[in-house]
Amino acid sequence: MTLIKSILLGSAAGIVAVAGAQAADLPTKKAAPAADYVKICNVNGTAGFIVPGSDTCLKLFGDVKFEAIVGSTNTGYTYGRLYGTTLGVPDPRNTTFLTQTVNPKNTRDNLELGAREDLGFTASSNTAYGPLVAEAQFEGNQRNAGGGGVTTLPGTYGAGFAMDHAYIKWAGITAGDVGSYYDLGNGPGDLDYFSPDPGTVPTLAYTAAFGGGFSATVFVQDGVGKRANGSFVLAPDATALAANPLAPSFTFNNTYHGVQYPDVGAELEVVQGWGAAKIAAMAHNTNIIAGGYGDSTNFWGYGVNGLLQINLPALGPKSEFTVQGAYSRGALALGGVTAPGVIPFNGNGANFLFTDAYDTAGGGFIEPTSWSVASHLTWVLSPQFSISPEISYGQIDYGSGAAFIPQKLTAWMGGAIAHWDPVTNLDFQLDAIYVSAKETRPTALLPGTPWQTKSDGFFGRLQIARTF
Repeated sequence: MTLIKSILLGSAAGIVAVAGAQAADLPTKKAAPAADYVKICNVNGTAGFIVPGSDTCLKLFGDVKFEAIVGSTNTGYTYGRLYGTTLGVPDPRNTTFLTQTVNPKNTRDNLELGAREDLGFTASSNTAYGPLVAEAQFEGNQRNAGGGGVTTLPGTYGAGFAMDHAYIKWAGITAGDVGSYYDLGNGPGDLDYFSPDPGTVPTLAYTAAFGGGFSATVFVQDGVGKRANGSFVLAPDATALAANPLAPSFTFNNTYHGVQYPDVGAELEVVQGWGAAKIAAMAHNTNIIAGGYGDSTNFWGYGVNGLLQINLPALGPKSEFTVQGAYSRGALALGGVTAPGVIPFNGNGANFLFTDAYDTAGGGFIEPTSWSVASHLTWVLSPQFSISPEISYGQIDYGSGAAFIPQKLTAWMGGAIAHWDPVTNLDFQLDAIYVSAKETRPTALLPGTPWQTKSDGFFGRLQIARTF
């Protein structure tokens, strides 16, 4: 038995040795590499994915929108000339007097359909001095190419492709095309109410955060977007007629000289649990030559803008009430009345002139004043539905020295914007806005000449947006 056990054990050991040797000669098969999954990241609250081979967190965003716009387009009026008569009697001087020409309402659109796509990205990475962020957004638009009317309103889509904004932020510095730090906010709808326009502008700014929600920003921005200069008819003044009884009238063109200085401003802001408060001031170089008399002026216009927002959680999450007001001198865009571009509204009624300086025909320039006040309530009734009533009022005043243009404009606009979000990232928005404006008659009108002083109209919009 001992001999048999020894033989069996020896045979088993030999078989194992041979099998091991044969296995050593076989090719080996490596395990499949782990899948290279997309890495999710979050930098300064921005979630995205890591760009392969870098430390940059990239987020893509955008939307696709459709809209239908309606408006109460009525007969409109523009500045015109009345030749060669004084009180119906032929005038040997062949002078020109102020009048208005009629623009029939059937030459302009009452309805517009449009579509827009927005696509952008945010690229963020951490540094020793805080997040380094770059963001850009581009938009493509398409609409019917009509003859004015509804299409003259702001917020409506032109046809084409353009950049919406692009900027870099790092260590408190902001550089690029961003919303102006002077423009503290607008109404809840695409149709802005009377407040300085929050459109984007090339800007260099520095923001200092003090803690507790307090911050301050100083900035310089391109001043071209805040210019207002217009054209209108001038008749000869007494001095010109004394020198030349045949002195003709002419078209007066205000033209800005080349850019000499940027707009310069500062903003103070506090954001806390109760809401937010902001105030901003900006200086604008008004450097105009009046084409009629060849006069020129160069001064610094200015504006001040303030906003108060109060959160109202008792009405629903994200419910809030906002009120703001602005004042300007020699820089109409900073006063907020010109921002909606709705005078004349839908091309209706009066045609008011916007210019940062008015030439008094050799007697100097008038620096017009402008102010506006606006408010809205955002009431979130449920996660799917909210409504925002809004109202605003504004005024522009050239003073009694302006003879050949209306000296004053007063206007108000009000309405509501409603949102229905049946599912995530889908929004149905309905705007309903009414605007009414009234201007004074120019004092240099030919006696008996009619002049339409009122402009009003209704604006409605249905917008469907899918965001991502």
